Amino acid sequence: MGSIDKKAVDNRVTKSNVSDIVEQQLCNSCGACALVCPVNAISYGETVAGRVVPRVDEDRCTSCGLCLSVCPGVHFGKSLSERVPSDPFIGTALGCFVGRAVDEETFLNSQSGGVVSSLLIHALREKLIQVAVVTVMKPGKPSKPEVVLATTEEQILAAQKSKYSPVPLLSVLRDVEKQGLSVAIVGLPCHLHGLHNLFDFRFSIKEHVVFTVGLICDRVMTRASVDFLTKRSGKNDEVSFLHFRDKSAGGYPGSVRVTSSNGDSVVLPAHERMRIKDAFTPARCRLCFDKLNVFADITVGDPWGITSADKKNGESVVIYRTPTGGDLVRDAIEHHVVTLRNIDYNEVVKGQHITQRRLDWRGYCEAWRSLGYKLPDYYARVAEHTPGTSGRGHYARNLRRSLSLDWFRSREQLIRHIGRQLLLQEWKRRLLYPVRLARGMLRRIRRWVIR
Repeated sequence: MGSIDKKAVDNRVTKSNVSDIVEQQLCNSCGACALVCPVNAISYGETVAGRVVPRVDEDRCTSCGLCLSVCPGVHFGKSLSERVPSDPFIGTALGCFVGRAVDEETFLNSQSGGVVSSLLIHALREKLIQVAVVTVMKPGKPSKPEVVLATTEEQILAAQKSKYSPVPLLSVLRDVEKQGLSVAIVGLPCHLHGLHNLFDFRFSIKEHVVFTVGLICDRVMTRASVDFLTKRSGKNDEVSFLHFRDKSAGGYPGSVRVTSSNGDSVVLPAHERMRIKDAFTPARCRLCFDKLNVFADITVGDPWGITSADKKNGESVVIYRTPTGGDLVRDAIEHHVVTLRNIDYNEVVKGQHITQRRLDWRGYCEAWRSLGYKLPDYYARVAEHTPGTSGRGHYARNLRRSLSLDWFRSREQLIRHIGRQLLLQEWKRRLLYPVRLARGMLRRIRRWVIR
């Protein structure tokens, strides 16, 4: 792996644009830099691994530094810093619910409970917003996520289900700004971090954002994961459409479905998605503390650990964190758009394994620094809410694995390598199963003898 130059360790930016952020592997693909650039010198492209990163046209760049100022990958600006909650891992919960969309079609087509789509459609019908920023999966070879400005209910419903891939969501806000539209934004924690950083420099954007919906996010996978799953389906040579989780295939939480342009589809079991998660996790995701999207007006996610949740058909956890979010949720309940039941927020925190998140975040950050890379400047502030870690071995190994994804000559070579590694892991698991079984039996015998 090797370490970078010592200058990178002291958290000083060595370039006048986000090229440095990309080189330091701190870019989280939010899109804020492309939006704020006054000369449109920033576009986005994919690396071999499928990371989505900014590309700077150095001939056009004026070295104004605005892109660095709004980058949440490396720092929190004034707006974000002022809103950091007393515990950044859990945030503030003014109200917490579990439930689903009332409309049956919306619910059945959803990943979990269809609440996000229902809230957006309600806001559109009530003319609270004119447009919603959402992400859809577009058909292709392979399918890819794309940000759209949804102005109709049909466009909102087309954006249902998670994409699990990086997308520069904030870059589309230029059109919102130009047209003076009132907007709702649905995004991951990194997107909302970038949005609040933008507020420090583009107050006009803040005026147009009516509310934000933050999705609970463990991490994304690089876009190479879509290629991998499409190849596993046998439809990699066709124009296809991929859903990471489709609950119409095997029930909630859903299996992977790849559909070709002629309507034929192949379903891959859910474990196919789960087993590639570590293999395609970007290194930057390991450094994110904000699983519960604490800066959103409303946070929505899967009801893991919620005892009263519908485990067969799926429901959504809904947390409102601001008065704005609370007003919208209550209004949607009163209009019979969603049906929600009160739950204890501590149950959500436990179900999302936030205690382990604290430990892992600290471990990955310390391992990252030990590899010679710099950390975001808010590290020390967040680290106050984490326990120390006794070792960095497996954290460093996972980071090296993530960083090595871009070392391959082509996407095809990377996919073949990951396939071989997963096959090797499976054979190891099978070979070691009898050993683990025997150890378990010995432990039970010892306990019986002691009694």
